Amino acid sequence: MIHAAPNLVECTLDCVDFAHEHWVPSPLVPHSGLRHLRIIYGSGYILRCLALPLLQHLTISNCDTALEHCLEFLNRSSPPLRSFGMRMYHGPPRMNIDATIERFLSLVPVITDLDLAFTDYSEDFIFSLILAIASPQCIPNLRNLTIRSWGLDCFNQWKLRYEQVLRMLSARRAIPHSQLHSFKFFWILAGMQRLVADGMEIYIGTQEKNFI
Repeated sequence: MIHAAPNLVECTLDCVDFAHEHWVPSPLVPHSGLRHLRIIYGSGYILRCLALPLLQHLTISNCDTALEHCLEFLNRSSPPLRSFGMRMYHGPPRMNIDATIERFLSLVPVITDLDLAFTDYSEDFIFSLILAIASPQCIPNLRNLTIRSWGLDCFNQWKLRYEQVLRMLSARRAIPHSQLHSFKFFWILAGMQRLVADGMEIYIGTQEKNFI
């Protein structure tokens, strides 16, 4: 479909699905015109069929794409990606987190907007990513960093690693001509805390401690 539209610049794919256990990679589809790609719902396995060397904006949401498949796509396409958003259901193995982060950041050297949401391995991956971004050589054009997480572990780690995050932000701002404009960190418990502040009783935790 994409190959049949050589002048296509922007594309949104919804309800794209594959039978994973029977899926066989299709022939690679290169497209030299596509700048914007959104995969809203279904399977992100379609990335394994694409090569998009001029892609500037990529959003992957509500898909079962593994981060590794996304990295393979970026390595194959080498696009000048400016914005990247992804909801990750499957994080890398814990032993490979640092290597995965290093590889990911090397594949998006001119990124300006990064929006990542996590479900698995959230706490280790998130804070390793934040520490990596503190380096002045790392994605120097970054303007907006947004991180979303679902999980109690991330909530607890945020409390423990607040100083590390603060150092990252301070380091980025101290870089001459720093581009960093905004940093947003969302986790689901923050919304619940607002409900508690409005008078609702919510208890999530152990018998000894309420994390709300």
